Amino acid sequence: MGRTEAETLTVAKGFAIKSNPHPSNGAYLEAKSGEASAGGVFEGGAGYYDLTVGYFDETDGVSHMEVVVNGAIIDSFEWNGTFGNERSSPASRAEYLIGDLWLAPGDLIELRGMGDAGEPLRTDYIDIAVDSSPPSSSTFVIEAEEMEIISGFEVVSNGKASGGAYLQDAFQGENGRPVEARAAYTFDRAGTFDMTIGYFDENDGVSSMRVLLHGREVDRFDWDSRSGGERANEHSQMERVISNLTVAAGDRLELVGHGDGREPLRTDFLRFEPAAPASRATPDLWYEDEGEVIVALNDGTGSFTERGTGITIGDADILSGDFDGDGDLDFLRVGLSNGPTPTGVPDEVEYDVQTMLFVNDGSGNFTSSTISDLTLLAKSINTFPRFNFEAHDAADVDADGDIDILATEATSGSLFLLQNDGSENFSLLSRTPVDLPSSSTAFFGDFDGNAHLDVVLLTDIDTSGVGVLVNEGDGTLTFRDAASPSIEGTGTARSSTWMAMATTTLHSPLTERGVASTPS
Repeated sequence: MGRTEAETLTVAKGFAIKSNPHPSNGAYLEAKSGEASAGGVFEGGAGYYDLTVGYFDETDGVSHMEVVVNGAIIDSFEWNGTFGNERSSPASRAEYLIGDLWLAPGDLIELRGMGDAGEPLRTDYIDIAVDSSPPSSSTFVIEAEEMEIISGFEVVSNGKASGGAYLQDAFQGENGRPVEARAAYTFDRAGTFDMTIGYFDENDGVSSMRVLLHGREVDRFDWDSRSGGERANEHSQMERVISNLTVAAGDRLELVGHGDGREPLRTDFLRFEPAAPASRATPDLWYEDEGEVIVALNDGTGSFTERGTGITIGDADILSGDFDGDGDLDFLRVGLSNGPTPTGVPDEVEYDVQTMLFVNDGSGNFTSSTISDLTLLAKSINTFPRFNFEAHDAADVDADGDIDILATEATSGSLFLLQNDGSENFSLLSRTPVDLPSSSTAFFGDFDGNAHLDVVLLTDIDTSGVGVLVNEGDGTLTFRDAASPSIEGTGTARSSTWMAMATTTLHSPLTERGVASTPS
């Protein structure tokens, strides 16, 4: 906040401190030729600011400067003034204002530039003041070449690109091996936007891209056009729209992809246009009652109409999710169809798990569909009255666009991730040994802030023992932390007669869940 004298910045290269009676504190940074950079860490509070660069712009040359925050170019300008004179004097003082700049504590602000011999980069100060009129939610464009390159991308000039350049997959890293291409943009404003990705989709290969917001995938698509041509030009220009993307200032958006040699992820721009927030659907309920799944449909005012689904439960478990990808909530019944059966190996048994999908027609009516069977092996390490296989949660754990299963089996002390092949056929992704009571509870969640779902496991009888297992990215789970708040606990046994699960409407994917029970 306030003024920072340029000569107090940390010089990375190119700049030297020069004394002069005309700068605000009797000195400035000067770079006569070659690249120069200097910077410092912002220590103010998070918010919108006006940043002003004070400098001397003589009339005898043209220099260039970029203002960079956390590695991303925020603005750039030429020192090409025609007023003043050829000396660093009051007549050649100049200022460059960057308004509506979002800054947060710890942000690294850098000045980068190139002087010429006649016009040295004589930089006097940086002023930072609170922006009294932060930006409204209006259309704005981010050129891809201005994004922060994390890996795999390079900037390539092309006159057909909107800003004269685009990002392109560099094909391989320093060791000669393919590198995942990643680039990021940090939002400096909040709002709900329709985001358009401009890119060049030639007809000579197939690339793929994922769009992540704070590590969670919001879209993915293939660059597989058969129109246009084999060059990045007006014939191969394409746009991809992601509607109703709600963001807050400081949110981080990433483009992640893999090119092939002929289709190198040529990314041109991101355009954000204000959009009305998507209407929030009123949640319906589903619960189990006397061995059947019941749905309670919300009329939008908090009044519900109950309806039987005909889905019987028996000794199985019921999971909910948009398994067929059509935007409404389906049900998956998961249970043992056979076993456990000894395999002949000491203490080893095998058992068959069967899943049956019940597809929602969009109106809360369900029809049985795919049946899948798989066989699991386990060694018995605990002695319980019965074999305790339980399916707990469903989510896309391997980021391939379909919903997978989280399950446990207490007799063998196993936590299973069961992988969906996209057609609701399941196979073993991983088995993790865990210490389990006769009954447990587990859920998916992203606990380390990357793009991979982790697992939280409730292991005490009263569910007050909590363990977190982190996904290494390939389905391998590593124990990270555990807690057991009190020996008394406050958990409540879940009623097997009536369990209500709060969801979004049965016309939308599941996004939130709560548990309530009534006396039987």
